Amino acid sequence: MQNKYSIYLLLLLALLGVLPSCSTDFEVYAPEKDIYIVYCVLNPEDSLQTVRISKAYQVEGDAIQYAGENDFSVKGLKVVLKGGGKEYTAVEVPNYPRDSDGIFIPSQTVYQFATPGTDKLVKGQIYSLEIGAPDTDIWIKATDTIPHEIQITGKLALIAGAGTTSCLPKMSLNADFPVLIFRKKLDGIARSFELRVDLFYKENGTPKVVSYGPTKAFDKNFGCPASSGEICYEFGKYELFGFFEPKMNKGTGISLTYDNFTPCVDKNQIETISHAIKVEVTGMSSEFSRYKLANNPAFTDLSGSKPEYTNMKGSTEAYGIFGSYVKDTKWALLDQCGEYLLSLNGTNKPNSNCEFP
Repeated sequence: MQNKYSIYLLLLLALLGVLPSCSTDFEVYAPEKDIYIVYCVLNPEDSLQTVRISKAYQVEGDAIQYAGENDFSVKGLKVVLKGGGKEYTAVEVPNYPRDSDGIFIPSQTVYQFATPGTDKLVKGQIYSLEIGAPDTDIWIKATDTIPHEIQITGKLALIAGAGTTSCLPKMSLNADFPVLIFRKKLDGIARSFELRVDLFYKENGTPKVVSYGPTKAFDKNFGCPASSGEICYEFGKYELFGFFEPKMNKGTGISLTYDNFTPCVDKNQIETISHAIKVEVTGMSSEFSRYKLANNPAFTDLSGSKPEYTNMKGSTEAYGIFGSYVKDTKWALLDQCGEYLLSLNGTNKPNSNCEFP
């Protein structure tokens, strides 16, 4: 690698007519130093919170191959979480499986906090993550405020049925469909959001799921207006259909069905209602939102530099994120046209306003 850079420099200097008589080799590697990478995103509904801590590296040769053959997890640290009037000390967990298969070694060392029951994290509270290396002066710290609760409202709210029953709303695939999200106007509100839509169905009796999203993070109304305290995201006409339909097998001899059999239940038995379409919104804290926005390639200006956003501070160089998020989920059914367009349950075409795009 160094020889290649030397050759490029020789050619450049020769073209400029300033080739000196001395060697043109130079060192392209920075002096060695410790750089820590920290990733911890809190979910107050989880009973375990995980922190990944590793060291950055530089190497001559194939960096990807080198990363695939080595574990850069940092072991032997003291990791503490403080907030909500409590203090949690993390347990070091070796051989923790990575998120997905790939070229990297299949496991790593992480740190975990137990947050069940009365130790559950509190929404709207400020938390700090503190990392230290015993017998050294190394320390790293970051803070974040867990967002307050969010709630999907509008057209996806449950509909009051007869007596004490509640009924599922219905989504349209052949028309614009807005999703309203309510957030409390308090310190620690969710600053940006992502949406995901899952369709659960069966192909000849075999359970299947097709998932749309998550969307890109958004912090403003997208396609639809909203009142104060709300934010709105609108799925465009045929947008969900255009995503779902190509992924579903509608060939000869294929029967596609989904659960629209229990659209209304008593409000005290809401867990038994049909689970057909799940709409899930994730509301991210201010710190997590800034991290997602800054590190989204869509916002990269190729004509300039874009620094990595991090909220890590300390006695040593560190990058990464300490953030948090909250979620809300609503269930829905398709209207008759949506069921027809996706060939679900043998649904007949409605009398009007239902055509393929």
